[in-house]
Amino acid sequence: MHFQNICFLVKKEFDTDFRGKNALASVVVYSLSAVFIAYLSFQVKRGIISSYTWNAVLWLIVMFCSINAVAKNFAQDTSGKLLYQYILHRPAQVITAKILYSALLLQFISGISVFFYILFMKNPIQNISLFAANLILVNIGLATILVFLSSISHKAAGGAGLLAILAFPVLIPVLLFGIKISYLAIEGVSLGDSLKNITLLCSIDVLCAALVYILFPYLWKN
Repeated sequence: MHFQNICFLVKKEFDTDFRGKNALASVVVYSLSAVFIAYLSFQVKRGIISSYTWNAVLWLIVMFCSINAVAKNFAQDTSGKLLYQYILHRPAQVITAKILYSALLLQFISGISVFFYILFMKNPIQNISLFAANLILVNIGLATILVFLSSISHKAAGGAGLLAILAFPVLIPVLLFGIKISYLAIEGVSLGDSLKNITLLCSIDVLCAALVYILFPYLWKN
């Protein structure tokens, strides 16, 4: 696998997204709107929100923003572009570039979401380092799964609707560990005491990546 080709493909993804700024801006606006609606709904000024609720609402926002951000991953590639990539690049290079770019995009979007969520909804997190590590690992898992499901949805001409249907059951293991670890971070549990859950989340990410690398070449040929 040639690192230079992967960098070229990542740059292509970046250029494609920022050429059409409205798509990226819409995801950011969606995220901020969701945070503000949560703020209005729970009347934070009165302190009517528990740590369980705070955690649950945050992950709902992250999940839906992630799906919206990655849904267009393959949809914005025309058949001509896909044929061009098929001729010049290996399937592993294409999927690696898309996963890397999507992971970086999700880190950016989730970072903005968490920042404004904390700004509006206060900050109950006691272990910031554990929370940040968990967010990074969850975004890697979400990017890996959603990019592959986006390719399936594109091949089936199902659009974002099919992606959402496919994504919810598959994302459950990653989200369950993400929710659990982030709650441990809110409670102030140390990184060492959370190591088992972090290891399991890493294992899920690695397993998902391995399955994608095995299955994507067959999908790519079709």
